[in-house]
Amino acid sequence: MRKALITGITGQDGYLLKKILEKKNYQILGLSRKKNKDENILKTNYSKNSIKKIIDFFKPDEIYHLAGFSNPKESWKYPEKNIFSNLKITLNFLEILKKTKKIKFFNASTSEIFADSNGLLDENSKIHPMNPYGIGRSASYFLVDAYRKKYNLFLINAILFNHDSYKKKETFLLKYLLTSCKKIISKKLKKITITDSRPIRDFGCAKDFTNYFHKLMQIKESGDFIIATGKSFSVKQVVNVYKKKFNLPLNCFDFKDNLKFKNLFRIRRANNNKLIKTLKLKSIKQLPEVVDTMIRDLK
Repeated sequence: MRKALITGITGQDGYLLKKILEKKNYQILGLSRKKNKDENILKTNYSKNSIKKIIDFFKPDEIYHLAGFSNPKESWKYPEKNIFSNLKITLNFLEILKKTKKIKFFNASTSEIFADSNGLLDENSKIHPMNPYGIGRSASYFLVDAYRKKYNLFLINAILFNHDSYKKKETFLLKYLLTSCKKIISKKLKKITITDSRPIRDFGCAKDFTNYFHKLMQIKESGDFIIATGKSFSVKQVVNVYKKKFNLPLNCFDFKDNLKFKNLFRIRRANNNKLIKTLKLKSIKQLPEVVDTMIRDLK
């Protein structure tokens, strides 16, 4: 029986990955900063000493490092926590893994590491983050790449674009729109406030993305991979998808459009060709299907 260690197991990706690995008969141990009633989830401060004890005890075949703050805007409020969460924890794992050699490691990175660009972003695009979250993740990304080459380790850098599910927090767009539209239907809400309709993002299905996590850990040679749908939508286009799904009039949505785009990325478009070719994927769910999946799972 293969063993998997999952950091951030109580978050969206950790929860969904756990479900996938359980079906594949993995023995799973989760890590969290908070105490959990589940005996298979250990509380840890992610110090090097704590991580080493856990790895020595559990002896995982695969480690999925999904822990970390994931809100770029909020990272300005807690820059130190972001740097520790998204950099120091990764370094602690790598320092231990360089001595074991055999354990496969998956590092969840983000499209926030890239420089602003109107074109398609791929694995060779310029890295130039604009917030503490992106800075921590980009440093972690470079560390993984360096340790892979220096110590010949199996280390995956997954550059994740937006991906959502019913497990996502309501502070994120797709979940916010889903719960808000339901409130409009039940007459618990009169207007849905949209801070800005202009940003363009690639929105994928978190359930599918976490399945790709596992598939990437089974390939022969590790590397860096963008995980995205390959098609981006503006916030206004996303709103229109929900408008049609719930048959709502446009006046239910209040567009503020008052964001200043300094230190924000207006456009994020992905080139996912490497992922498709490596995993031999025939198709990836696009936005309307992602929304359908979330609506169905939330029932």
